[in-house]
Amino acid sequence: MPSLVILLLLGAAAGTLSGLFGIGAGVVITPALLWLTPMGQTQAQGTALAVMVPMSLLGAWRYHSQPGMSLDWTAVAPLALACLAGVWLGSHLAFLAEETVLRKAFGAYLVLAGGHLLLAGR
Repeated sequence: MPSLVILLLLGAAAGTLSGLFGIGAGVVITPALLWLTPMGQTQAQGTALAVMVPMSLLGAWRYHSQPGMSLDWTAVAPLALACLAGVWLGSHLAFLAEETVLRKAFGAYLVLAGGHLLLAGR
């Protein structure tokens, strides 16, 4: 088991980045758990998913409670329902994949997403 200090520091960093950029569990926690602990890819992903719910609810509430801030609530239900179906499928596929293939695919996704954010015109 990772040390409590590492988990607390990682949680604080992921929470801060989640509130600041709308990221956290997948983009911060999964790679950090892979670097800092003996967890495998699927264990790190599952752990990050478990952390996502309370972190996301608090973050959404903080954004919603800001004066002049308006979340697009018409998008929440369809996105949430589709995400539930997608996470069911994705977790099934994750268990079918080799850990090394899954890790490389995850890394490639992070590079592509980061590249798009850096090079996007808007």
